[in-house]
Amino acid sequence: MTAIPLTGESAMILRRPVRGGGGFLDASPLEKEGFSEFVQFRITRRCGRKIIVAPSDVAGAGESKGGSGGKAGQTEANPLVKAIARGFRYRDMMDSGEYPTQTALAAKLGITRSYIGRMIRLTLLAPDIIEAIVAGRESNGLSIETLMHGDYPDDWPGQRESLGFPPVG
Repeated sequence: MTAIPLTGESAMILRRPVRGGGGFLDASPLEKEGFSEFVQFRITRRCGRKIIVAPSDVAGAGESKGGSGGKAGQTEANPLVKAIARGFRYRDMMDSGEYPTQTALAAKLGITRSYIGRMIRLTLLAPDIIEAIVAGRESNGLSIETLMHGDYPDDWPGQRESLGFPPVG
């Protein structure tokens, strides 16, 4: 898991333990090369389940999606956000060398290799599309089914066009 700085009341850094040696690894290999990914969210428990909650300044002041009766300023993550988060998690697990193949990761998690592949493909979406989905600004008609079936091009301008996002620049 990549280190993700969180802001607000839940200011903390999620870090992954280093295998075999104690301590924590603060930076992924990509971060050491100058690349980093920052996504603002919190993980909280509701009714015994862990859910992803976006801060109010990211998702819109005080709006609550999903009708779960959460506190003002908390937004329950929609299925698109959960799928993208899973994709980044699975990709990080493979990039770290913990699981060398999608088959090994799927066997460990008890899910199919094709599901792992579909989730990891979501990490290849244009950054502005991912940002819009996390912030709750996705285009109308964009669904988890659309993204899971991968009926969109690999290039970012083509993705924006086919998924209903405005061109950048």
